[in-house]
Amino acid sequence: MFLGPDNWLIRQSLYFHGELLMRTNGRFLLQRFLPFGMFAFLIVTLVGCGGSKTTITGKVTIDGQPLPAGRIAFVPGKGGTGVGADIKDGQYTVEKVPYGNVKVTVETQSLKTRIDALTVAAQQFAMSQAAPGTQIPESAKQSLEEEKKQAVEKAQELKDLIPKYRPVPESYGKDSTTPFTLEVKSDTKTYDVPLKSK
Repeated sequence: MFLGPDNWLIRQSLYFHGELLMRTNGRFLLQRFLPFGMFAFLIVTLVGCGGSKTTITGKVTIDGQPLPAGRIAFVPGKGGTGVGADIKDGQYTVEKVPYGNVKVTVETQSLKTRIDALTVAAQQFAMSQAAPGTQIPESAKQSLEEEKKQAVEKAQELKDLIPKYRPVPESYGKDSTTPFTLEVKSDTKTYDVPLKSK
């Protein structure tokens, strides 16, 4: 409540605690504006950041042929966390790519690592199998069946991955050595990456 036209009033509100208002000639003057200013700045900043990203699609080839599988990433030139996606049959779609200069990396080493791990797993499973005619306790049969099921799934994955693997020069996979750079703008929607094996 007001004690007079020129008296101060401390208004406790949900958003601006301790906000000082003054009533002069029927008008309210906000004497403490900083909290609201900071709040407005944060809103504008968050909205601005959310709108400064785009989705980019494109093709990745090696020696003119589609790269069957791999990983592509867009890394901010000024540092920070990059965004990426899997390459499938030479095609990719990467969402939330930030505006500005980015470096584009492509690697297939992660695919090779997975192939190697599956190969070792298959070898270990083969070595762990009991010799023909060996009596297997009933209590162990269920566990062995589950292991066999997982081994079959991994063997199928390995079979699918091997023909998709293409080695690419290591330099393409690092943002410090990749030759591909791009200035991302609001109208940047596509970007093709032509790799060379040598």
